[in-house]
Amino acid sequence: MAIYLLENESITDATLSDQARQSLKSFPRTEAPSADSLSILKDGFYLTRIQKGDEEFMKPDIESWPSSFFQLTEKELQAFSLSDRNLDLVFFGTSNDVVEKQKQIADFIYALTKEKKVVIADLVSIEFYSPTTWKTRRVDAFQDQTIDITGHVTIHTYREGEFCRAVTLGMSNFCLPEISIRNFPCSDQISYGNLINAVTQTLVENPFINADSTLHVELKKIKNKKMRDLLLSDIKTDAQLATSVKLKWASPEEGDNPFIQLLIAFENPKYSSPQEEANQLVADLFGMQESYTVAQHDDELLAASENAKKRLPELRALFNKGLDPGYSIMVKAPFETPDGGHEWMWVEVTRWKGEQMEGVLQNDPYEIPDLKVGAIVIFSELEVFDYMLNKPDGTSEGNETGKILEGRE
Repeated sequence: MAIYLLENESITDATLSDQARQSLKSFPRTEAPSADSLSILKDGFYLTRIQKGDEEFMKPDIESWPSSFFQLTEKELQAFSLSDRNLDLVFFGTSNDVVEKQKQIADFIYALTKEKKVVIADLVSIEFYSPTTWKTRRVDAFQDQTIDITGHVTIHTYREGEFCRAVTLGMSNFCLPEISIRNFPCSDQISYGNLINAVTQTLVENPFINADSTLHVELKKIKNKKMRDLLLSDIKTDAQLATSVKLKWASPEEGDNPFIQLLIAFENPKYSSPQEEANQLVADLFGMQESYTVAQHDDELLAASENAKKRLPELRALFNKGLDPGYSIMVKAPFETPDGGHEWMWVEVTRWKGEQMEGVLQNDPYEIPDLKVGAIVIFSELEVFDYMLNKPDGTSEGNETGKILEGRE
């Protein structure tokens, strides 16, 4: 934990000691120990004052780091870029009553900084706060003797090859493994983010994993009301609101915290792909929203489809150049039904070489019993009827044929 002093701000040792006596019941202040004498069998904290020029001084490159890391105004960011001093606070100790200890730390940091011009940095969750946003995100996360873990743990999501990967930053503050998930369709970041939130909240409230390496997640049994209400706010049809999640040891990757990590694993051989199994797990927990429309490809739809196809070469080039995080491309393709007809469904593109396309099926077929949502499918660009380009801000372009059908309902 670091507190960067802005402009001519200062925090005296007397102020720090006074606030520590009031807020940090579990953490006596100590001198900075040597590396071989630091024990996790007792609780404590120590402070080091660091300034620009010291080997230990570290400040992020604000221009190159994602804006989501900074819970700061433009004015605060500008002042932060000029800061040349910080207080480095190191808390150490046992895992006993760790949530209560994190509450003490959150309260202490706020009491110490609430009337100060500072930036508070959590270098484990990689977030930077003003005193105001620290209170909103960190202090207010504790309610009714529970914690909303999303105030203390961030999720880093990025494209990894054909799919996306997400990993938590901050679970180690609670003496728990970081949680990761990989190879999920990039268009489903919200669904898999909610899955990670459900897993991390469950672990913080009840940090026990079954002997078979599974964690039972049940949304209605989450104790923190804010998190429970959030996860239950967008439940779809047939949601079971509970599932078992398989966890396995994973090695941290570049950019992850270098601590113990558990991967949400999808390895059940009864599914045709890990994505199909993952989709079923998400559907069990949150449900699915599906619609089925029978439509004749009349002149209006065919004209819209022809316009969409004109964009495909540009989209192919964009895809193969490498999509930025938050972008995904979906196309509508035909799949043969047992009676020789076709069912048109959306596919998220994961590979596009020449005219051959490969992707993850995004719809659960109504007329093809052997095909499931999440399956890996291969088809030709020549068969594509429409497209959607999803963007990081939640908007999308394309799907003109779908808009026509919606207007006819």
